[in-house]
Amino acid sequence: MRFVLLLHLVSMAFWLGGQLFLALVAVPAARTLSDEDLRREVILRVARGFGRWSIPFLVLLIGTGVWMMVDYDLDPGEIPALQHKLELVSVVLAGTVVHAIAGARGALRVSRIASVVTLAATLGVVWYATGI
Repeated sequence: MRFVLLLHLVSMAFWLGGQLFLALVAVPAARTLSDEDLRREVILRVARGFGRWSIPFLVLLIGTGVWMMVDYDLDPGEIPALQHKLELVSVVLAGTVVHAIAGARGALRVSRIASVVTLAATLGVVWYATGI
């Protein structure tokens, strides 16, 4: 079970860390480029690179979360927090799908909104998971 927890935490660190890096470092840096075509190309390449790795880590994150949930003897008092966490995970999944589809179709505003919602929901999951 400790190995499953380790996989879960590493996956969470990659998923959340990658989102924060993109939102706070990579995209703002790319937006300083004066050449609009170059700016789009840089953002697209960085986003695709993150997506190539983040989706498998997200799947692993959810899989290990389900594994731990099934294997863990829940106290009735923990059920509401788990329900909220699962609701937020659903928002993360939906936001990720909307972000990917909107980005692929050139709906940049929708894509940006979905990425902000996804990041906020991810932070909410961490909030519930850590009991902060």
